[in-house]
Amino acid sequence: MQLIRVTIKGKSFDGYFTNPDVLERYEKALDTALEEAKKANEAENDSAAVRKQCEAICKCADTILGEGSSCILFEEGMDLLTCLDVYAELCEMKEKQIVPVINEKRVKYSMARARRENKSIN
Repeated sequence: MQLIRVTIKGKSFDGYFTNPDVLERYEKALDTALEEAKKANEAENDSAAVRKQCEAICKCADTILGEGSSCILFEEGMDLLTCLDVYAELCEMKEKQIVPVINEKRVKYSMARARRENKSIN
């Protein structure tokens, strides 16, 4: 399997993000974090709600990027706005960072195939 390097909040993480099992874990982690964040609104006070939302996003980051990733992402401490920024980057990660790598490889191989086909015709 091939590793792909992604960048979240300026920090680099490597993962097998084109593996179907890893992609499934990525999708489920994003959905779970969103569900847990919505439930946080039922907390007894604002600080508890914010804590639950931040914890949900930390768990999401650890699931997607690897255990301990949240410690790297939030080494300066956690706050809701930073957590939401991280969650947004995680949501956009596939489209902005993984798909371009896949497309680059597809173009490379399709160009090589076209060259081979042109040679065999002549």
